[in-house]
Order: sequence, then structure tokens, then C-alpha cells
Amino acid sequence: MTATRSNPLTPARKPSPIHLSTVRQVMAFAALAWAIAYLFARRSRWHKRELEAEGSLSGAGDPRVTPPGPIPSSMFAASRKRSGLRREGPSNRKATNALPAKDTAMMAETGFSPTVGMRRFSERAMSGDGMAELEHASPHELHVHGSEAVPETATSYETTRDGHAVAGELAMSTLKSFASGATSTTGRRRKRIEADAIHVGATVVSGHLARAIAQIPGATVGDDHEFVHRLRVACRRTRVALELWSGPLGQVLGDDQVKRARRGLRDLARSVGAVRDLDVWLLDLGALSARAGVTSGVGELRDRANVEREIANSAFRKHLDSSEVAWLCEVVPVLLKDAVSQEPPDDPVLIGARQQHGRRAIARAVRDLNDAGRPLSAWVNQPEPHSEIARIASFPGAPAHEIRLYAKRARYTAEAFVPAFKDAPEALDAAIASLARIQEKIGDWHDRVGWHERIVTVAKLISARPNAGDDLVGLMQLASQVGRERDLGLEKIGSAWRDRPRVGALRDGLDIRK
Repeated sequence: MTATRSNPLTPARKPSPIHLSTVRQVMAFAALAWAIAYLFARRSRWHKRELEAEGSLSGAGDPRVTPPGPIPSSMFAASRKRSGLRREGPSNRKATNALPAKDTAMMAETGFSPTVGMRRFSERAMSGDGMAELEHASPHELHVHGSEAVPETATSYETTRDGHAVAGELAMSTLKSFASGATSTTGRRRKRIEADAIHVGATVVSGHLARAIAQIPGATVGDDHEFVHRLRVACRRTRVALELWSGPLGQVLGDDQVKRARRGLRDLARSVGAVRDLDVWLLDLGALSARAGVTSGVGELRDRANVEREIANSAFRKHLDSSEVAWLCEVVPVLLKDAVSQEPPDDPVLIGARQQHGRRAIARAVRDLNDAGRPLSAWVNQPEPHSEIARIASFPGAPAHEIRLYAKRARYTAEAFVPAFKDAPEALDAAIASLARIQEKIGDWHDRVGWHERIVTVAKLISARPNAGDDLVGLMQLASQVGRERDLGLEKIGSAWRDRPRVGALRDGLDIRK
């Protein structure tokens, strides 16, 4: 027989997940099987009590009495436990299939055989004769016999067996109704959670996008640089929110539209980011020259930065006239407005779903930050070097900017779920403050790295001029000041990184049960 080989080009199918409703049905059927076994194990005692209550308990010689058949030991574990018999041990093997004399006499009086009774019960339960007999009996002929329903005039074993069949049918019907109801309830709850996720995601994205659109007029006209800053921040927050709720919003807008919106926001943030970086440089240049005590060469730096800003601002305005920005500002808000429903009530189920989504998203973002920051962790935890120069030289400058982006993303993710954790502000506020500090310290260091490169580049350009001596000296002094501030910022980065949020502590702090 030749073994079949799977095609390596065909992706392996993932096993289908086991739904909660299936697990509940299996548990319910297991409980029913246990109840049936327990019912037959105790049936003889129930029947004896009923006959004693009616005064019709027959003695020896009753024609209905049949000798008990072979008894499965598994059905009478309770009797063995009560009589002190045990399974293990060679001396007890023979006794495990025997019953106490009290139970044997009781079975002889009632004529009950467990093996035959189980087989007859199964046949009657499958045929449904017990249900038919119960339906034809009048109400005054019925009485409750333990968990059985039997005609009042019947005391034979056959009628009692029919009562067990009826009980089995009723139990099976009830179980199926319960399983069907549990499945439908789970489905309705899942739909409510999905609808709430669409509502929350559309609300958050709409709010950030509206704030971004509101900054565009001020960013293009006027001298207030805060409009440019707020526009870039709003674009980044909107992009992070689209990623957090990409699944629910993809059901309404379409996955392609969500990806298109994220690309458009990325391009808009990059376009306005070039203007923002030059604004920061121009705003800090005066304070930097004052700290260095330098005036020569500062005018050259400012003039070149103003020219670069005009070029970046022209590119930004041109990008605002593109079809992608028009689609973001005109079409996407309408699509999101259709996805936003009325504010749902404070349902504990929906609140729990929001918190679970927030815990997972925040933990994932913090875990990504820790993974990206492993080089920084190794630098922070390394033994003290022999010189400060060696420690500065070993700083992982290449991944530092990427670590800052991960910290910013984790911060925006945590801030997006602040409304869901309104009863636990301490853990979330502490995490947001820690992430903001990491972002700020690495950002200050990264700015000074760029400033130093800019100053050195301008110094090289003017070094060929005949009368550039004073400006060149001033630029070198300014570059030295920026280099000192850059190196001092490394220890601030290390201090902020040591206090970064941990996934385990953050999950424990956000583990709320309302």
C-alpha cells in the first residue's frame, strides 16, 4: 500500500477551533449519562419505598420476583463504598461483583435486574413507547414516582420501566432544548459583541480623523506651528486606531478600504512630518545658541532651514490636493458615520469584551516594544565600562528610533482604551506615563543626532568660503554643545527604559471583573 504524500505547495489546513457551544453540549450529554447510571443504581430502593407507601409490597413467592442477573460493578460503586469493599487487591476481586445482602434482598423483592433493565430501558427509550403510553393516560391516573411518571394503578416492573423511558425521553428533549438555547444565546451574544466592536472602532477612528481634518486649514495658512504638530499626531492616532479595529471595521468598510485609509494616513503624516521636523529645529535653534553662547553661524543655519521648510511646505500643500487626501476627508467620514450606531447601554457583557480587547491589544503592543528594545535592554544591563566614551560608543543608536516608534504605538494603543478601563486608571495611567517618557527621551536624543549632522553639513559647505572663519568656529562650538546634550541624554533613556511597563504587571493591573 503506497502512502499518499501531501502536496507541499498546498497550505496545511488549520484544525477548526472547538466552539464553546460544542463543549457545553458534550458536558451536558456526559451529565445525562451519569444521571441515567445513577438512576438505575438507585432504582430498586426508590421502588421499594413507593410500594411500602402504597401498602402493596409483596413478600417471598411473588410471581413477579425474578432472580437478579449479573451486576456490573461500575453501577454500584456507591454500594461498595458503603459496605467497605474495594477494587484493588487480589482478595477483594471476587467481592467487587457482589452486593450487600440488604441490596440483594431488595432487588429480589422488586424483581429488578440491572443488566436486563438497562437493555430494556434503551429499547423503550429509542422506540418512544413510554411517551405514547403516558400521552394516552388520563391525568387522574398519573402520579409522581420519584423522577418517573407512571399510571397510578400500575405496580409491575414493565410499567415502571416505561416510566423510566418517559423520563429518559423528557430528559433528552430538555437537553436538546438546552443545547439549542445555549447555542442560540452564544450566537446572539457574539453578534452583539461584534456590533459593539464596530461601533467602538468607528467612534474612535471618526473622532481622531475629525481632529486631523480640523487641523488642515491652520496647517496650511498662518504661523501657528501647533496645527502642523496636531495634524501629524492625529494622523498617527487614527492609523493606530484603524489597526486596532481593522477586523470589525473591515466587515463594514471592507478590508481594502481600511488598508487604503491606513496608507493615506501614513503618507499624510510623512508629508506633514517633514514640515514639523524643521519647525522644531527652527524653534529650538535660538535656545540652543544661547546655551552654547554662540551667535556666529546661527544665521546661516536659520536661513537654510527656512528654505528647506518652504520646500517641504510646498510638497505638503501639493499632497493635500491629491485624490487620496480628498477621499480621506470626504468619503471615509461618511462611511464611518454609517458604521456608528446609537450608544449601546452599559452592558457588562459588552464592557467585558471591550476590556478583553484592550488587555490583549495593550499587552501585544508592550510585548512588541520589549522585543524591539532587546538591544537597549542589553546596553542598560551591561557592566559598567572602564570609560564613559566606551559606554557612549556601545549605545545601540540604529534601533533607537524604531524603539521610539514602538513606544509611541503602545502609548496610543493604551490611550485608545482608556474609556474601557475607567475603573482602573492607576495601572493604565502609569503605563501611559512610562511610555510617554520613553518616547520623549529617545525623541530628544534623536533630534540632537539630526541637529548635529545638520550643523556639521553646513560647516562643511561654508568652509570653502574666504571669510567663513567666524561662522565656522561658531558652528563647531554649536556642534560641540549639541553633542554633549546628545550624550547626556543616553542616561535619561536608560533610566526611562528601566521603568518601562511589563506585560505581566500590566495584565494584572487591568484584570477587572465587573
